[in-house]
Amino acid sequence: MRALAYCGAVRTIRPTFARGSFMTKKLILDAINIRAFELAILNLYQKGFINGTVHTCVGQEYCAVAINSLLTPGLDYFLGTHRAHGHYLAYGGNAEHFIAELMGREGAICGGRGGTQHLCFSRFYSNGIQGAFAPIGVGLAYSIKQKKENGVVVIQLGDGTLGEGAIYEAATFAAIKAVPAIFYLEHNKYAQSTETSATTPGDIKLRFESFGLAVTELSDSDPFALTENLKPVVRNARAGTPQFVIVHTRRLLAHSKGDDSRSESIIEKLKREDPLTQQLSVDQGLQSALAQRIAHFENIAGELIVRGSVGGNFTIEDAYPEISPGTLPDFGDTEELDGLSVLDVLNKALHKLLEQDNCLVVGEDLVDPYGGAFKVTKGLSTKYPTQVFSTPISEAAIAGFSIGCSMGGLKPIAEIMFGDFSTLIADQIINSAAKFYFMYNKQVRCPLVFRIVSGGGRCYGPTHSQSLERIFCGVPGIKVVAPSHRHNIARLLTFVVNEEQSPIVWVESKVLYGHKVSRNPLVGFRRKRTTTQSFRGSCQIENIVFAPEDSDTRPTITFVTYGEGLISVEAAAKKLIIEDEIFSDIVVVSQIWPFEVTDIVASVAESRALCVVEPGISAYGFGGAIVAETCKRVTGSVKILQLGAKHVPISAARHLEQETLLSSDCIYKNVREIL
Repeated sequence: MRALAYCGAVRTIRPTFARGSFMTKKLILDAINIRAFELAILNLYQKGFINGTVHTCVGQEYCAVAINSLLTPGLDYFLGTHRAHGHYLAYGGNAEHFIAELMGREGAICGGRGGTQHLCFSRFYSNGIQGAFAPIGVGLAYSIKQKKENGVVVIQLGDGTLGEGAIYEAATFAAIKAVPAIFYLEHNKYAQSTETSATTPGDIKLRFESFGLAVTELSDSDPFALTENLKPVVRNARAGTPQFVIVHTRRLLAHSKGDDSRSESIIEKLKREDPLTQQLSVDQGLQSALAQRIAHFENIAGELIVRGSVGGNFTIEDAYPEISPGTLPDFGDTEELDGLSVLDVLNKALHKLLEQDNCLVVGEDLVDPYGGAFKVTKGLSTKYPTQVFSTPISEAAIAGFSIGCSMGGLKPIAEIMFGDFSTLIADQIINSAAKFYFMYNKQVRCPLVFRIVSGGGRCYGPTHSQSLERIFCGVPGIKVVAPSHRHNIARLLTFVVNEEQSPIVWVESKVLYGHKVSRNPLVGFRRKRTTTQSFRGSCQIENIVFAPEDSDTRPTITFVTYGEGLISVEAAAKKLIIEDEIFSDIVVVSQIWPFEVTDIVASVAESRALCVVEPGISAYGFGGAIVAETCKRVTGSVKILQLGAKHVPISAARHLEQETLLSSDCIYKNVREIL
């Protein structure tokens, strides 16, 4: 048991709550500690010592102390919502460090970066995005199962979150994979100001029983009974049977600070139903303990005020972990892969990666004999049946599950069948994977790879042909890698999977799948240099610079592109030489965010003309960022072209699709015009 120090005497309370002697007293004292903390921070907020928002759990304290009394910190995970202060304290979190976090003072648990909603301690995490932790928790539980750790993952939910689709996707995954997870729903009947009876139709218990989950419905009115009834729930979850628990409770104070539109009569009724309020009303010793704990927490705040604030002065590098020396793999010689299709090279690289027992490949329709929509995973499930599995059509859960697996020490590679579905995974990647390292003050890393199949050229129409990798470019914490057929693709993929630091969006082009890999340059060009980006240790991410074959020939334009864009650029560059004797440098980047422009600047300084070509629509995209960053560093006048697909959705009919997508002829004509 975790002991907490309390002030004030504690007398015997009414027999209704006296059954467990020491256990009952500890439950009550832990609940009083939480209530005192919550009331203290509200006081501190009113005095101006805390900014932003505060979501207290006054009235729901027994939900926290009951479940956490059955968990082992460091073994079991607890994933909390925005209203998880009580769970943090009951799990064993340090109150002083939490107050420092709220005030942005030295000793802050997350360096002042997370605040009231984003806490991190041991295996306790909380997050302000509703429902986001559900699939992540299932992924963590899967990692526990794979590593045979005998732990459980508790995923806190509020009844207002039951409208989030990610919860139901997570429930599907939990049931299919039989993971040691407990969905812990605290049913206080309100979602901020809205009664959930008006927004949650049907029977909640039946909802989750339909997934095959074991559902237990309880109340916190008798905290001792609640704790006893949770014991078999935790035991069964440890044995691999996922659980769903509904605990009926009440929220006595506002959703956040003072935003409470409920009537006074409703609040008074809830207070009469609250077991802790009842206990305090009949026991002066408990009242004294509560008052002294409130004063204790406020005194902590007073002591923190004299300390310095936590540091700031951030740059983008603070969102990315450094890669430790010695973590990069030995790639070996991959030249023998030249001449194979991009698809075959990717398949061989994945086969090699799965020789690592902790590596997983997950996504829709991956298992043999189908082997994936584009056959990149063909044969993998046959050779590695426990490391490759097909998922439901649940992109948010695929992403969240993979993030959880990563946090649990596995190496997931998640395939997203079409880049158009990036919108369905964006919340998990942008609000979770990309932020955890910074938000939790460098205590959490999410090294995983999302393989996104991007682009048009296959007549798949408006919803299966887009290049939406731009969604992730510009987001701190994510790296976006899009190799071309001239890159050492096997080496790059091996690197990003083994990077062990950051979430990486890996962009695969449908058009490139059938293209032959060749490290040799286009006829008429030479490989001038291959440089590597130094951004936060990404020392294997290549920029390739192709220059005119005659080293004495000066380029008159610099092309910059990535991925499938290189196919059109090479064709246009070749035609410019033959038809017009216009020579060019071609800079092919592989990491499109964060990007490095040193090679581009060096070339443009000589050519005085820049043409950026990207596979998708060019507005507000990669091209604009490259142009802006390059022009900051190149003095004098530079001719600029920024080319991409037309600003309309992509059509299904072949001739209409070809009219929309950027062609080599279009590049050729535009370059001739400006030169």
